Amino acid sequence: MTQKERIFNRLKIGEWLSSVEASRDMYIMRLGARIWDLWHDGHNIIERKVAGKSWSEYRLIPTQAPTMPPAFKASADAGTGMLFPS
Repeated sequence: MTQKERIFNRLKIGEWLSSVEASRDMYIMRLGARIWDLWHDGHNIIERKVAGKSWSEYRLIPTQAPTMPPAFKASADAGTGMLFPS
């Protein structure tokens, strides 16, 4: 499993991931570079600076399924084959 895949699997949980956690738990030293790779692949990842520290945390924003417009209602003239019933 690549570093990108390991980071993405961790981010899919919905938690924040810092470079400290990535180096400690996954032995990944360049988290920012892998986050950039994931962002470049189209994933919506946000960053926040940790107050009083020199590192950032990252979180994946899940993509929402597109909403479909409502279906057409069947009219009483359905099936007559006429575009504009009189």
